[in-house]
Amino acid sequence: MKIEMLNEFIALIKHQNYSNAAKELFLSQPGLSNHIANMEKELGFKLINRHGSRLSLTPAGTEFLKYAQLIVDTYEKALKSSRALLNEIPPVRVMSVAANASTYKTLLKVTQTPFVFVDVDSTITAIKAIEKNLVDIAFAADFSENEHMVLAAEQAQIETIPASMGSAAICFMKTHPLAEKDRLGKEDLKGSSVMIFSGQHFDSWKSSVLRIFGEESEFNFFLDPVESLSNLSTYDFRDAIYICGRNAMADRLDHRDDIVIVDDVEGVDMSILNVMLYRKAPTGNVAAFIEEIAPLLADADS
Repeated sequence: MKIEMLNEFIALIKHQNYSNAAKELFLSQPGLSNHIANMEKELGFKLINRHGSRLSLTPAGTEFLKYAQLIVDTYEKALKSSRALLNEIPPVRVMSVAANASTYKTLLKVTQTPFVFVDVDSTITAIKAIEKNLVDIAFAADFSENEHMVLAAEQAQIETIPASMGSAAICFMKTHPLAEKDRLGKEDLKGSSVMIFSGQHFDSWKSSVLRIFGEESEFNFFLDPVESLSNLSTYDFRDAIYICGRNAMADRLDHRDDIVIVDDVEGVDMSILNVMLYRKAPTGNVAAFIEEIAPLLADADS
């Protein structure tokens, strides 16, 4: 039954007259009479007793009128509420970050601009996530020394600002020869095989690792794709080492007792600069979000 039929029934009872109700509804009198008759047929019971020009509700009609008014009122409220949402500014979509990261704690201080975290497939880079309009804001390791990524960001009209300082960590199986060392030094890692889990992230993370350890590390990088980062919880690193942010590693690997995690290598600064990415010339709520979070990120690193 259409909502219009309920409105016609309510109008008829309000006017107690087919002619006046029809005028309000911009219908002909026979047309309104036919609609009410069809309505009664659909319901399976009479709504109205007709006494010449006078109308009266049947007991069933009296009961039905109460619910018809409630339905129409609820429908109108639903329309009003839904239409109001069209005028609301949607929340900023922020690519999810590790809950134990300093960036996450800074994000929670943003209170003036609504935002939501969005989970993005681990194989999609921050640049691609923004370029494909999956998110408005993303965070990644600084890629300013990677010419390929700098060009990709420029082509996608993406800007960056410093976000936070993180720390890298290394992990390897307890069966790895490095596990026998009491303290790892830069020379101990020279020539190691370094596993990278994603083809999309391969160049960017290779660049980040070399920024930390230098070209003289002579690492042998290899790609071993995993469908989900959660699979790292049971991954067999064999004779390779895995390098990533310490907070990200904690989420997936701290529970394991068959690996060694090292976040302090003698002669190596393990710090990582993270940056926030967003489209150039942001407008509306995205611009407001950036304006609010920028000083928070600056304070977090000061």
